[in-house]
Amino acid sequence: MSVFSMTDYISWGIAIIGIILAVYFYRRSRRFKSIEIKPITETSVIKVSEQISDLKILHKNREIEQLYISEFQVRNSGRIDLTERDFIEPFHCSVGAEIVDSKIVKREPEECDFKIDKCEDNKVFFNSRLFKAGELANIKLTLLAKPNLDFSRNRIADVKSIKFAVPRKINRHLLGFLALIIGLVMSMFVSDVYDFISPAKRINISVQDSRNPINSEYHVSIIMANIGRLPLFVEDGLMIHTRELPARWDIASNYMDYRDDFLISDSSTLILSKFILLRDEVMRIDLWFTQSPSVYLRGVIENAGIYVGGGESMDFRLR
Repeated sequence: MSVFSMTDYISWGIAIIGIILAVYFYRRSRRFKSIEIKPITETSVIKVSEQISDLKILHKNREIEQLYISEFQVRNSGRIDLTERDFIEPFHCSVGAEIVDSKIVKREPEECDFKIDKCEDNKVFFNSRLFKAGELANIKLTLLAKPNLDFSRNRIADVKSIKFAVPRKINRHLLGFLALIIGLVMSMFVSDVYDFISPAKRINISVQDSRNPINSEYHVSIIMANIGRLPLFVEDGLMIHTRELPARWDIASNYMDYRDDFLISDSSTLILSKFILLRDEVMRIDLWFTQSPSVYLRGVIENAGIYVGGGESMDFRLR
């Protein structure tokens, strides 16, 4: 059984859920400005690595050796709408290559006001009267060289820097460690859940016998353990049937003293009168015989699960 109770787990669960909700609503309530750039594709359409005398590649009547298509996304990732006043200078992106074509291929939502203003000096300039929180636009550029997107020259009120969305790499070692911790916690939790839904009254009964080679005395131990969540009441007492009465006996418990409660009913039966096994209580009855014994146990415990292990005959009934 776990050292923690079901109440402990419920308390911890409520505390953890409370912390998660507090962090979530705190982050949701924060108001801040932020712009995030997410590269989508970068494709080389044409790249001439070796000159061929009779081969010319033209783009709008202009001979070219390279042609790249770059697509990226601009998103207002903050909690506050951005207006023209927030941009201290025109919002732009330096691409490090000549731009031959530019267009917006996606807006979300469609009524998003973000648009391309102009392209000059290897830069593309954007314009938006109102760039609302959560809005995004995908920009597609055709360039005459490999692009290098640079948004670092922009200055926006209350925005320290423009973030680039980088795909997150999964740390497998950390993931494995977290899985191990979760597994251990769940194993403890499942153990307590099993104890919680299992019968409230459970008793484990075992009988062990041995023989002393020195004095040829036979020893029988009857062990009863309350492994449930509630006390057990043995209504009719415990009856121990044997071929002959033991020469001596002893009763021990980790909670109570039953030494004087043994009654002899006849020449072959011992009766331990009505008694209660408290939660986690273990009772041990030791019997010593001069001849090889045959022990038969009988008793009644109300609404209890009986778990019997090893030894002589038993007849514990449920009621």
